[in-house]
Amino acid sequence: MMTNSNLSPQKYLNFFLGLILFCSTVACDNPSSQDIILVDLNTEKLINYSDIFDDLKIVQLDNEVLVGDCDDLLITDNRIIVLDGRISNSVHFFDSNGNLLKSIAAQDGPEVFTSPSTISLINKNTEVLVTDGMSFNCYVYDLSGNFVRQVQTNGSVKGCFFATS
Repeated sequence: MMTNSNLSPQKYLNFFLGLILFCSTVACDNPSSQDIILVDLNTEKLINYSDIFDDLKIVQLDNEVLVGDCDDLLITDNRIIVLDGRISNSVHFFDSNGNLLKSIAAQDGPEVFTSPSTISLINKNTEVLVTDGMSFNCYVYDLSGNFVRQVQTNGSVKGCFFATS
């Protein structure tokens, strides 16, 4: 009968103690009853916009530009910025009344993204950061769509972009 000297009883014991310790730490993540929200899907409840919003304004965007998909949306006090990364591959800048200020389409020049994937407000909501999912670079524009600067990442973040204001 052949025995394997690498499988000593001490190694089995260490393995099972480690497994028990791991399972106990994972299983102890028990949320309190305050964290659980039960929703009865069989009961209808009418909710008014006024229950959620203080103010509601419907803005018709300028029909000078066709927005195919709204992949991302930013709204400030005086700007509406729409990312259409799938259909037109563009970022559109509108004023608060829906008038088109500027559209930036992919590959319009050296200061432009090739494949916009996200947009974020940065620098205390004074600039728009456009992340490029193809070049892995970031492009910064002011709220009117004017180019400010490019941030080259050299592909080191591989699509993981984070922006803070």
